[in-house]
Amino acid sequence: MLETSKSFAKEFMQSHDIPTAKFGVFEDSQKAVDYAHRLNGKVAVKADGLAAGKGVFVCNSIKEAEGAIRSILDENTFGEAGKKIVVEERLEGSECSLMTICDGKTALPFGTAKDHKRVFDNDEGPNTGGMGAFSPASDIDSKTIDAVMRSVAVPIVKASRFRGFLYVGLMLTSNGPKVLEFNARLGDPETQAILPRLESDLFSTLRAMSESSSSAEIEWSNSHSCTVVMCSQDYPQNPKTGDKISGIERASKQDDVMIFHSGTQRRGEEYFTSGGRVLGVTGAGESLPAAIEKAYSAVSLISWNGEHHRKDIGRVV
Repeated sequence: MLETSKSFAKEFMQSHDIPTAKFGVFEDSQKAVDYAHRLNGKVAVKADGLAAGKGVFVCNSIKEAEGAIRSILDENTFGEAGKKIVVEERLEGSECSLMTICDGKTALPFGTAKDHKRVFDNDEGPNTGGMGAFSPASDIDSKTIDAVMRSVAVPIVKASRFRGFLYVGLMLTSNGPKVLEFNARLGDPETQAILPRLESDLFSTLRAMSESSSSAEIEWSNSHSCTVVMCSQDYPQNPKTGDKISGIERASKQDDVMIFHSGTQRRGEEYFTSGGRVLGVTGAGESLPAAIEKAYSAVSLISWNGEHHRKDIGRVV
């Protein structure tokens, strides 16, 4: 429910004093519009349920807010996922993600990343499920991580006995970190950037946490990683599928490169697009610029008709 219902998550945070934006939950579009007016239209409008990463509208004006509200509630854009919406104040600051792993009693940090959600360069265009990410996040230090663990992750575990991965989407505001969203799993595409940096054994960590053992040890390399998501034509509105992909084998042979399949279909020895977000191409390096160069070098070897990716992953922070 922390992931699948935004209204549940917001009300849960409110009842357990977890820092988040002020909000209202609505099923009536006019009441939602009235609330947005009180916040001068500078709001985030969110479909309550899961909408494949497309159910969030970050608005700069009353006109934008009303358009988003009526699209979800009156025009039924997201079906059942949009029967209810959350309208919340738009937070200002730097957005990043903190993964945690929980054993029902406590929680441990499990890496940081920054995701790029807008479909076009310079963070323009509609929100998507994620156009790329890099790890570690450049603007969250160990002190801030400790603060988020104390104020967010640990209270959630104590209140719910949560077990598993808890992804915490954060806005680092002038008033401290505030929660934007939760996933009850590792987030995508942040995971494709985070996991290649893991030096300790993942299975041993999972086993220790599943047994609520104090022996869980998580070690990270000092390297950086960058993941570029390659998408189908017309993603996210109406992605075109069925196109033959060229160059995966050649790109996968590049040093310090990993390719994650998200929306592909294999026919014999060939791959074809079968979703909006098709591939996550991750490069690793001693610095973020080196990781970015590795990722984009591999991306340049892969192609299909209408392929789209952002050119500035890791460069816009």
